[in-house]
Amino acid sequence: RGVLVHFFRAELYPSFLWKHALLAGALPGEDGPLEFSGELADVTSEPGHWPRPLTLHVRGERGSQSLRLDALLDHRQETGEDRVDLVYRGYPLEGLMLGKEELAVAIKKAKADLTLKVVKKDERWDGALLLEARDAVLEPQTQMSGIVAQKLAEAVRGIRQFQVEVGFAGQENNLDFKLRSDIGTILAASLKAMFDQELAKQKKALEDKVNALYKEKADELEKSLADKKAVILGPLAKHEGALGGLLDRSVNQAKSSVAPSASQMPANVGDFKKLFKR
Repeated sequence: RGVLVHFFRAELYPSFLWKHALLAGALPGEDGPLEFSGELADVTSEPGHWPRPLTLHVRGERGSQSLRLDALLDHRQETGEDRVDLVYRGYPLEGLMLGKEELAVAIKKAKADLTLKVVKKDERWDGALLLEARDAVLEPQTQMSGIVAQKLAEAVRGIRQFQVEVGFAGQENNLDFKLRSDIGTILAASLKAMFDQELAKQKKALEDKVNALYKEKADELEKSLADKKAVILGPLAKHEGALGGLLDRSVNQAKSSVAPSASQMPANVGDFKKLFKR
């Protein structure tokens, strides 16, 4: 008669287990394919029967591009926890639309640095994405027209770098998203500078017009004064010689009536002393 022996450790092993795997691949990029490699470990259909969580580590670098991805999926307990951290430098960004139909910005081309962090605990998600773009080529998409639309298009096309932040939190079927970008601030500053420049240009044109009008009036006034001066001083100029001679004769006559003549002897000082003799 035999004995049935139970090996209790057999029940601890999951029905499917992929303990270790090596990964390799490539992503497209402007500097050529971005080749990466990584490791995937502890993939199982029954995490509660395995002592280690699933982990993923990927690394890659080429030229100005680099990739780093770290993930941890821990479902050994009833309340699981997942974490994903991604950093991608030099990501080629194109075909993305920001904003609404009334005023949107299309990203035709840009290089971006992406930073993504995602945490899932039980049924709650929390995540944040930061996009920092450079060497951007942007195109406005707006229903406006006129000078405002023209200046807006110039301002959008002048943006070469910007940031976009996306945050999300909540249950999987009810996530709350928040979007923030500095494009609006950059546009506002650029539009203000453009309108200030346009205002200064129009002010200068107005000042030049007023100055030209004033100069024309000033020239007319100066000419009028010159004409009147000629009318008044012209006759005097004709008699300037006669008046000068008359003035000289009057001066000479006045001198002769005061000064003694050449034949007259000057008075003796002693004569004057007699006047004061006691």
